[in-house]
Amino acid sequence: HVEFTDKIEIFKERKVRILNGAHTSMVLGAYLAGFDYVGQCMADKDVRAQLDQSVFQEIVPTVHMPKEKAEEFAHAVFERFENPFVKHVLLSISLNSISKWRARVLPSFKDSIANTGKLPKWLTYSFAALLAFYHTDKAGEGCLIGNRGTNTYEIHDDAEKLAFVKDHAGLSNADYAHAIMTQKEWWGEDLTKIAGFEEAVVKHLNRIAEVGAKAHIAELGK
Repeated sequence: HVEFTDKIEIFKERKVRILNGAHTSMVLGAYLAGFDYVGQCMADKDVRAQLDQSVFQEIVPTVHMPKEKAEEFAHAVFERFENPFVKHVLLSISLNSISKWRARVLPSFKDSIANTGKLPKWLTYSFAALLAFYHTDKAGEGCLIGNRGTNTYEIHDDAEKLAFVKDHAGLSNADYAHAIMTQKEWWGEDLTKIAGFEEAVVKHLNRIAEVGAKAHIAELGK
């Protein structure tokens, strides 16, 4: 199928927000919840509920094209995610997640707020999941080392960002979140200035610490 257009930027936006945005907003929390591949996430009812709700309720309405065209693309993306012959590793998608969240998720997050007047539940959670995934003071060779239960995983991002995270990982969840969210160079703005966002992120971080990422995702999907 080929479509000719003089507005290619709209189709790029659709791809980045829906396909890439779905990946980036889902994989970090899903990895902490015990999953390793995209296909596993699609087969799990709780993570699938996250994807359905975040994509169709929070991301699709922000794409600047007719809703049916955005939804059609989203359904095609989900078919790709479900392909049993593709073993798409979550840790591979996790590389450089700070810049990815800014490019792929933040625009939808802000447009959703502008459209609805409230924080989008899942995109807000996705930022907290990013902070939880990165939350460690253990350094490896050119990376940080996180823990998922008894397993360890590598966190890869820009060296200065990893150093900053490492230096602030020993703080309380509230202070850690504040330190990361006020890094204007990372996000293009001070994210704590978005009404209610910092408080919501800290609540998510605390809940992830209390019950685990999998249980928290299940709670939010109800």
